[in-house]
Amino acid sequence: MKKRKRDPGRLHLNDPEKFTSVYITEHRNRKRMTHRQKQLIVIGIIVLLVIIAGIVMLRAFTQEPVIAFKQSKYTMNIGDSQKLSVKLDPANGKAPKLSFTSDHPAVVSVNSDGRAKAKRGGTAVITCTSRDGQKIKVKITVKSPKQEKVIYITYDDGPSAEVTPDVLRVLKKYHATATFFVVGQQVKEYPELLEAEAAEGHTIAVHTYTHDYNKIYRSSDAYIKDFTRTAKLIKKLTGKTPLYWRFPGGGNNDFMSSETRSAILKELHKQGYMEMDWDAYTEDAVGVDYSVKSMSDNGIRSLKNSRVPVILIHDLSEKSHAAEVTENILKYFSKRGYSFEGLDDYYGAEITFGSGESGK
Repeated sequence: MKKRKRDPGRLHLNDPEKFTSVYITEHRNRKRMTHRQKQLIVIGIIVLLVIIAGIVMLRAFTQEPVIAFKQSKYTMNIGDSQKLSVKLDPANGKAPKLSFTSDHPAVVSVNSDGRAKAKRGGTAVITCTSRDGQKIKVKITVKSPKQEKVIYITYDDGPSAEVTPDVLRVLKKYHATATFFVVGQQVKEYPELLEAEAAEGHTIAVHTYTHDYNKIYRSSDAYIKDFTRTAKLIKKLTGKTPLYWRFPGGGNNDFMSSETRSAILKELHKQGYMEMDWDAYTEDAVGVDYSVKSMSDNGIRSLKNSRVPVILIHDLSEKSHAAEVTENILKYFSKRGYSFEGLDDYYGAEITFGSGESGK
């Protein structure tokens, strides 16, 4: 049987003096313990305050100064190099570790030290990021000199066995270089024609792989997947990464939403590509069966009126007069002292909306 614990108070019920003494002693012990507990709580609060104060002071000593670019914007010329200076607030603060990126490195590249280099005409935004996540931006505009008496002939939708060899022959006859915006499926079928274009010094650029508007313009991801497939194929066959691309149908076509277009431009600019529509046109893809003379006249007239002399001609098998039209344009402008170059030699700003007409 469990032995019952005796209550000390009960032992002295018959002795009032002893009972009173025990009660007073226990009460004092309880008060003493309560006082100790209060002391411990106070000490804990003081320690916590000291820790918080230490953290605040440490943060004050280690916190990054506020960063800002010393200039709100920059204007540069092609080939210029500019150190992008960052100021601190407070000025005597310890400079944080910074990183720099460009949203359009084909126009302005920037190294890890914040030195920007202007590569071609256009605008780019440089972002500076600190270790603690501060982000500041500055816009750089690159001015490019106007190139006098230069024409950039560009071809879409090739290569094709029926048209491309004749086009290459005519270009060679006039010592002209041009730009071919190729279709990946056509390149897979006629890789030797792409290799011939590259070997003869022409610029090879991305048009599309499938040329299926419903597929490629379904989303920005769908377009970039199609684009990347073509770019890789060009690199494989030529050993060179293309710089330029052109939207099928032009950058203002009805198959692509403005949101999709903006997302594509943002991503491909970030990857280092330039978009190039056109500013002159032979009207060889408007659904009208124009004669060679009419298409040649259209091309010559639109080149004379163009802001940037980039002309679009189609290089697919259905456009059997492409070589003849090309020769007429070359003949007309050669007599007037013009030269003809590929876009690899173009350093102006990209054309991003086409001429307001829809190509194919």
